[in-house]
Amino acid sequence: MTLSRELTIALSLALDEARERGHEFITLEHVLYALLTDPSSAEALEACGVDLKKLEKALDAFFGGQEKVELGDDEPVQTEAFRRCLNRAALHVQSSGKTEIRGPNVLVALFEEKDSHAVHMLREQGVEKLDVTSFIAHGRRKVPATRPTQGAGAETGESAPIKDPLGQFCVNLNEKAKNGKIDPLIGRGPELERTIQVLARRRKNNPLYLGDAGVG
Repeated sequence: MTLSRELTIALSLALDEARERGHEFITLEHVLYALLTDPSSAEALEACGVDLKKLEKALDAFFGGQEKVELGDDEPVQTEAFRRCLNRAALHVQSSGKTEIRGPNVLVALFEEKDSHAVHMLREQGVEKLDVTSFIAHGRRKVPATRPTQGAGAETGESAPIKDPLGQFCVNLNEKAKNGKIDPLIGRGPELERTIQVLARRRKNNPLYLGDAGVG
């Protein structure tokens, strides 16, 4: 199980943020703050109706009320909630058959820490776990997109929803025939006529062809 490059950068930023603010611990709030810089996480949050600027200001205000310590050469320590969140995200990703943990996976896992300020801030903006998972799995948005996005695939590795799956994956043989792009059938006049008769029947209209393989 590996962390995506974007998530690795975000977690590094969370550590830097805690260090620069003089915080003894890296908390879920630091993680959420850093995920705002991760494009796929930011897209998922916006799709769920989050005002990113408002969330950033709320987190800044929260950090401003935290006690500062002199760390010296020491690094901020990961909280148990931080570790649980990453472990939970890893389990979710593994159960889905994937091998890379991405920012939106951490967002989903974060909601299990119900008493955290991070979850409280998200819920203040009307966001629930189901909103994030729906966007990750199916590309379902709570609010319309305000700018071009890469779709759910940006956060999960999944493909964005396709508006016209038939046009994407199928060939319209009728159109090809109309445009003369299908080779004519030669030497199968009686078989073709009989096939049309069978298909036109109201009942038992399933033609069955018998012959050596390859005679088509």
